[in-house]
This record gives sequence, C-alpha cells and structure tokens, in this order.
Amino acid sequence: MASTKPIERFEGNYEPVPWSGCWLWTGTLNDKGYGRFRSKLLGPGKHYAHRVSYERFVAPIPRGLDVLHRCDVTCCVNPEHLFLGTQADNNRDRDVKGRQVGPHGTDNGMSKIDEETVRFIRSSKESALKLAPLLGLNHTTISRIRRRETWKHVDGE
Repeated sequence: MASTKPIERFEGNYEPVPWSGCWLWTGTLNDKGYGRFRSKLLGPGKHYAHRVSYERFVAPIPRGLDVLHRCDVTCCVNPEHLFLGTQADNNRDRDVKGRQVGPHGTDNGMSKIDEETVRFIRSSKESALKLAPLLGLNHTTISRIRRRETWKHVDGE
C-alpha cells in the first residue's frame, strides 16, 4: 500500500542520478517539465516539487523569492542544486547560460526588420519619433534597439 505521509510520498517520487547529482522527479510534471506535488498539509492544489524540496531540506522560502536550479534541469529536486533568487536573478542566469528560448533576429518569423535595419537605426541621428513612421515601427521599439535591450546579437558596426 502506498504511503499517505507527505514526506514519504515525496521521498518516493525522485530518482538520484549518480553521474549528474540530479534527483529527477518521477511524479507528475507540468508542461514545462517542473515536478508537481500535491499534499493537503502544504495547502490546496499542486506545489512545485523543487520548492517543496528546498523547504524540506534547506529552509523556508521568503516571500517574493523563487527557487532556481544551478543544474538547469527543471525536474531536479536535489537541494544542493537549488538556490534562492528573484525573477531578475533567474532571467540573468538564463541569459548568462544561453538558455534563452526562441529564435532571434531574422530567424524569428515575426520579425519586422533585419540586421541591416538595426544597424541603420543605431547609426541614425534622427529621433525615435521621426524614424518610427518611416520604418513602420513604434518609437519604443527603436529606443529599445538603440539601448541594446533587443537585437543584442547585432554588433552595431
């Protein structure tokens, strides 16, 4: 008979992988690959398994912080692979590790411009407000390109 104690149920839902050190969640996964765990003691609904692991083995999670993965394996629940951070920390970690999802620049089918246009925008002395209607873009888009918030991969030369 399966255990009804949440701790025992949690312990029975991951598999340690010796070569990586990850503890792979073998229970329910969401569509992004994160483990889900249900326990009435934790409150209604399903809870992320990596957050349950962090609280079980490390410490309570302060309000407003996320539990991030050093190993980048979404179904890993090894507390040694988990650390606390903000959403900004998570985004920075993603960018540094090159985990940005989706095609960039002209490889993105939704792109309205190309690298040559980006170079033109960055070299132009015209204001974003004047360039926008000429290029069929919003002035905010032009400003973000100039600040290198978008089209970061274009060298600007």
